[in-house]
Amino acid sequence: MTITDTPADAATRNGIPGELARSWLLVAATRPDEFERAHASRADQIILDIEDAVDPAAKPDARQAAVEWLR
Repeated sequence: MTITDTPADAATRNGIPGELARSWLLVAATRPDEFERAHASRADQIILDIEDAVDPAAKPDARQAAVEWLR
């Protein structure tokens, strides 16, 4: 998903509508070293978690890592 995508765009990014996605892989955005590995996986959808899996003090850095990777 890019910053300008709508949820509908992101849901079909890989040609798989979100409602049909069989597997979602959640990756804590504090682990940018795992982003490419997750992208290369066979998961139907990849979620970069910038909220629940991230310590509040680390959220700004995690959000920035997600933005940079998505660019």
